[in-house]
Amino acid sequence: MPWHDLLSVFGLYALTLFSPGPAKLAVIGVALSSGRYLGLATSLGVTMASVAWSTGAAIGATTLVRTWPESVVLLRLLGSGYLLWLAFVFGRAGWRGGSDRKILPTLAPESWPHAFLIGFSIHLANPNAALFWIGLFALVVTPGVGAFTLGVVVAGCGMMALAGFGTYALVFSGQKVRGAVGGRSRAIAIGASCILAMVALRIAFLSLA
Repeated sequence: MPWHDLLSVFGLYALTLFSPGPAKLAVIGVALSSGRYLGLATSLGVTMASVAWSTGAAIGATTLVRTWPESVVLLRLLGSGYLLWLAFVFGRAGWRGGSDRKILPTLAPESWPHAFLIGFSIHLANPNAALFWIGLFALVVTPGVGAFTLGVVVAGCGMMALAGFGTYALVFSGQKVRGAVGGRSRAIAIGASCILAMVALRIAFLSLA
């Protein structure tokens, strides 16, 4: 695979790091509620989920979808169900009000493993992430492509994910940003609930259409 094609793949992935989504909400939410250390742990969890999806796509997810198209519908429905559950949790917490940590319970971890698991599980359950990687490797996988090229794509995108999500954690864990957002957790929770619900419903409707 020519190097300029690899650069195009990396450029496409870089664009996704700036698009809104559940993983970014998780990293930003943890950074705001629990600080830099746990925010970075969440970003690492998201990164590892990205590596898992990309590796799976590289070694056979694309083939699975081609041989069993219904798997895409199942994947989307499972993921949308999980995102709807998260939307319910956020909406209920925002409606009840209270302190920042009570309003955002799922995004206020008290340990590094918990923070890591938040990022990993949210991104792993996002069907859009899976479909993106399958689509990306559908472009990368061509007759004669070698394992080295696939490894370069997986490793390169993994490093970009770590840098991108880590930057979100560092920026939103800063004292000035946390101070500016402080006291607005109820609005953030309700907003996050609406975003997650819209994403989940859109995925479900597209799956059943």
